[in-house]
Amino acid sequence: MQKLTIVIHTEEEFDWDGGFFQNNTSVTHHQELISLCEELLTFGHKIVFAMDYAFVNSKQGQQVIEHFKKCDSTQVEFAAHLHPWVNPPFDEPVNKVTSEVAEQYSYPGNLPLNLEKAK
Repeated sequence: MQKLTIVIHTEEEFDWDGGFFQNNTSVTHHQELISLCEELLTFGHKIVFAMDYAFVNSKQGQQVIEHFKKCDSTQVEFAAHLHPWVNPPFDEPVNKVTSEVAEQYSYPGNLPLNLEKAK
């Protein structure tokens, strides 16, 4: 019997206070994530992986996906999660000196409608 559904935002690693950069796409926590989620499943919990573009396109993120694709859909689900600054197309304004995406454009609802739809 399912006891709890846990939504895990699987995303790239970055400093939330360090700005939004299109090259912040590192994923190195995949083994720990697999171990944690395997343990959660043994307790009867359901897991929803809300995955962003950087995670899905990383070799490490793909290892997590492949590992849990074998699970029954009543145990594990996959969903989309948008981090606009690391999701192409990269048409939002970027600081020419620092290459930082303005915080305003880190929120999907703040993007121009056509750009948000394209992402």
